[in-house]
Amino acid sequence: MSQQYYALLKIRGKQIKRSLKTNNLPEARRKLKDSRRDQERIDSTAGKMTVAGLCDRQLAIIANGAAKTVSRKTLILERIGSRWGQAEAMSSPGINGF
Repeated sequence: MSQQYYALLKIRGKQIKRSLKTNNLPEARRKLKDSRRDQERIDSTAGKMTVAGLCDRQLAIIANGAAKTVSRKTLILERIGSRWGQAEAMSSPGINGF
């Protein structure tokens, strides 16, 4: 019998169905735990974030670094933000579509 296992999760009120890509029950249970953990780690507020928003978030992360590092990364992030600022950020699947 060729049965495929699926994860049916409810995270933050949203139902998510994903194939676990296995027909082995113990392996499916492990993948289910991994899938749940991964889905819970996703930041749902970042869904419609722009590139400028990502740059701002990165600036906040590096703010406590060494002065030279902060100044160099700030320059780079400002250039990226000014050029691509209003573009929506894409996830890996979105990038693969290009």
